[in-house]
Amino acid sequence: MVLSSLRLKDFRNYISAELSFCDRINFFHGLNGQGKTSVLEAIYYLSLSKSFRTQDDLTVIRFDAPYLEVEGLFEKDQRSLVNQVRVVVHRTDGKSVLVDKRRLDRLADLVGQFPSVVAAPEDVLIISGAPSGRRRWLDIAISQVQSVYLKDLQIYRQALRQRNALLLESAVQPDSLDVWDRELSQTGARLIRARKFYLERLSPYVEDVYRSISDGNETIGLGYKSSIEWEAEDLLENTFLTQLRTARSRDILRRSSTVGPHKDEVVFELGGHPFREYASQGQFKTLAVAIRFAEFLCMSDHHDRIPLLLLDDVFSELDANRRYHLMAYLDRAHQVFITGTEPWEKALSKQEIRLFEVEDAHVEAVH
Repeated sequence: MVLSSLRLKDFRNYISAELSFCDRINFFHGLNGQGKTSVLEAIYYLSLSKSFRTQDDLTVIRFDAPYLEVEGLFEKDQRSLVNQVRVVVHRTDGKSVLVDKRRLDRLADLVGQFPSVVAAPEDVLIISGAPSGRRRWLDIAISQVQSVYLKDLQIYRQALRQRNALLLESAVQPDSLDVWDRELSQTGARLIRARKFYLERLSPYVEDVYRSISDGNETIGLGYKSSIEWEAEDLLENTFLTQLRTARSRDILRRSSTVGPHKDEVVFELGGHPFREYASQGQFKTLAVAIRFAEFLCMSDHHDRIPLLLLDDVFSELDANRRYHLMAYLDRAHQVFITGTEPWEKALSKQEIRLFEVEDAHVEAVH
């Protein structure tokens, strides 16, 4: 799968733009603040109908414009099959996604059709930030390879909203929580199993990439810490339901649901110790890049199509030796989109590359 072209209208600081890409490495060079990242952000919209920089779509619409448009052409099977994807975000009418000019009934139906993985300097927050950021990273990664996971996630969130709404009432009848407890325990158990399975599959890739680009002997570990304690896998659903009922008094007092996958945590370790407590700043940056490349490699090996790889100013965060080792992984990729302030990436790659110069929201293909 390759993205052959991209069209933007009123996206960030772009009034309009039309770009054509090569099948391998597309490098966007320019100073900071010129619009390089916005191109990658637009490509990400074609994969997930959302931004990787903000959760507020309205901030992405160019100032004073009524709506934005992102349109791309994806070519598959040696270009024998072409899909047109168009995402429109209106200030007043919301968001719509069209694939081959047919509007999708649900935005979620886009997820997984044209997968992509993005790496950016802000990924350090996945490790150092709040647990919600780690859960969001995990949910997006799994949703692109398991459509049933995204469906379960949406059902779980809806049930959680309903249960929390009941907990906010002035006089809560404990029995009124029964139906939502059952729904949460059923779908929540499936979410927990999927998350644990994905992290177990991802972990060797993270260790391999981290070791390669760090030139060190540190052991990196990934784990899943659940708020549900169960003794056997087949008892997870019933245990979850029991703990929801046990927590009712506490939940009524706190007016929110205190157990479940919405409270769970992804744990990173360095040499068997908590990563956040023992790692240096350089190790944080290295792991942030490693988990994204590992996500890409894992998806490539266990998915029927290789995802697009979007690298937003990632290499500037690393020294020359780490950049060299990281670039070697690009041989595993198909189509790559890279941004940077210095054009040294071209010299490090023997692959086909198309260089774009970006200045003040204008993109020009140099060759």
